[in-house]
Amino acid sequence: MSNQLLRVKNSFRAPLFRALKWRKEKFHCPVCDYRGPFIDKKAKKKIRSRLNAKCPSCSAMERHRFQWFVLQKVLAGVDLGSLSVLHFAPEPCLEDRLRAQCGRYVTTDLLRTTVDCQFDVTAIPFDDERFDLVLNSHVLQYVEDDLRAVSELSRILKPGGMALLPVPLLHLKTVAMEVPDPILGMYNEPGPDYFDRYEAFFERVDLHYSSAEDDQYHFYLELLSAAEFPLKLKDMKYGDIIPVCYKG
Repeated sequence: MSNQLLRVKNSFRAPLFRALKWRKEKFHCPVCDYRGPFIDKKAKKKIRSRLNAKCPSCSAMERHRFQWFVLQKVLAGVDLGSLSVLHFAPEPCLEDRLRAQCGRYVTTDLLRTTVDCQFDVTAIPFDDERFDLVLNSHVLQYVEDDLRAVSELSRILKPGGMALLPVPLLHLKTVAMEVPDPILGMYNEPGPDYFDRYEAFFERVDLHYSSAEDDQYHFYLELLSAAEFPLKLKDMKYGDIIPVCYKG
């Protein structure tokens, strides 16, 4: 579905959902400023089924809302019109806002055709020090040579630039897979220690924890089935981390 069609769909869905689910717990989406109940996500893969996952107004999921919130924090006071941004696997709710606000905004994906360009993250076809900001969310775990990918992401950043490189947190410690699991398809099933490998490529890596933020935004995962995820908050709720990596 195109971003435009998604916007039209959401414009009808949000008020209807809010009216029908008025008894449901209310939250606040920092991406679109919607306030009201969120949509539960029921997926074929049980570990991806979650309560209160999606904003009915802009379709932002937990990690999208958290990523946008962190972006607003780290870019406070920055002239967005002066920024050059490279966005991998762009989330429509974030793409719409960043494309309108940033001076140069480029989207990319290995397979999707609705982006500005297609390429492999381990062989980025841009010169050194081209971008002020790189967004690469939940991608690196699928890359066989992820260290080469991180090196490439650092290479294309300007001095003083930053990269947001979150991955899903599935274990207490990262599990490397010689052959990806047929369900998850990941070469690395990350734990919080996965972010340690960024330190060889960036001057500074700041970790932003969802547990430090107000629950009204629902940045945490509220699972419907048992999982051994790290950062357990309570019951079936689990926190998240977004690493912001700075190039010297």
